[in-house]
Amino acid sequence: SKQRQTASLQARVNSMGAFFSPEQLATLKGSESDLASSEYQAVKSQMVKLVELNSDVRFAYLLGKDDQGVYFLGDSENPSSRDYSAPGDRYPEASSELLESFNNSMSFIEGPTTDSFGTWISGLYPIMGHNGKVVAVFGADVDFNSYRNELYLSAMTPLTIVVVMLLILTIYYRMRIREQAS
Repeated sequence: SKQRQTASLQARVNSMGAFFSPEQLATLKGSESDLASSEYQAVKSQMVKLVELNSDVRFAYLLGKDDQGVYFLGDSENPSSRDYSAPGDRYPEASSELLESFNNSMSFIEGPTTDSFGTWISGLYPIMGHNGKVVAVFGADVDFNSYRNELYLSAMTPLTIVVVMLLILTIYYRMRIREQAS
């Protein structure tokens, strides 16, 4: 069901986001200077591995927020990819719910939403520092078509079982009628 699939994605995103150290993330500036830092390299490597381990996740990323809006701290993409977002790249398509997550620290699933990268179901998880404030928001995007197909497949399994059972009952019933007629 959709609720089960959404809950599963939320649980996975929460687990993925919990792997990031708030102290490490607090050192990131969201600028080109991060590219040379060992903290950025470690975070980048972590996101790449998370995407490799979760075949349905297309993008993993960390977002920061300042007075000008939301920006990327890093993502899982190879810098040569056209979908790569460098530290400090702005994300002007942030939803009001995403903006609010920096204040209320609530994880959530949003979508399907369409942005310049595609149409996604996004799991978002605010990462809290020891001071109780959100240091970054971790996000993982699943392609909406893949998500929808998974929903259809999960709905088809029980339906297929019911159809097969009805066929068996129909065949059995017809055989009984033939036995009684002869």
